[in-house]
Amino acid sequence: MSFTILRPTTHQEWLELRKTGIGSSEVATIIGVNPYETPYQLWRRKTGQDAPIEENFFMKAGHYLEDAVAQFYSDESGREIIKRSATDFIICNNDKTYLKVSPDRTYWVDKAGKKNHENKGIVECKTTQMTIDKNDLPKHWFCQLQYQLGVAELQQGSIAYLSQGRDFGYRDYAFAPDFYAWLIEEVDRFWIDCIKGGQEPSAINVKDVLIKYNQHIDGKILEVDEDIF
Repeated sequence: MSFTILRPTTHQEWLELRKTGIGSSEVATIIGVNPYETPYQLWRRKTGQDAPIEENFFMKAGHYLEDAVAQFYSDESGREIIKRSATDFIICNNDKTYLKVSPDRTYWVDKAGKKNHENKGIVECKTTQMTIDKNDLPKHWFCQLQYQLGVAELQQGSIAYLSQGRDFGYRDYAFAPDFYAWLIEEVDRFWIDCIKGGQEPSAINVKDVLIKYNQHIDGKILEVDEDIF
């Protein structure tokens, strides 16, 4: 196997380790399908120009509710959640150590099968206020799972979600090698060119522009006419 499982002794150590690579929650940002962050914003955060994202109420609630979503998933799918996967751990690629993933939970694909790596799957546990269409799950969720499966060298995974606290569902996905290979090309480029090489991603929306050009000079005001406006 070309990966190593890291098991930090504290939650803070786990958080620090995650900063040293590209996690699964960041992959969708790199390819431009994360509705909450752009490549430019991620680059600034990863290079220390902006502070890390602070955990808010919804993020904390999502973390606390992972156990509930995992239990719903186990009940609905009939699969057994691997208890040790509820702890903080990181799967790190040995050749490209910046490929780091922290699955929410793993499970035994076949309960009657051998308890080995070939029989493992990954389940991503999501809580959201959005109305979810089971046949069209958010693209950034799909990217996250595929990246995790590839780094962990697993063939099957699921996305389980609790929507608005009253609707549960899940969907199984097989590992897509071609898609994963493309993801890694984009992650490689971002890490080598942008993070290590200092190449600044383009600003692609208003928020990016406001972050990049956040200076003004007091008293320098120009009244524009209607044509200029």
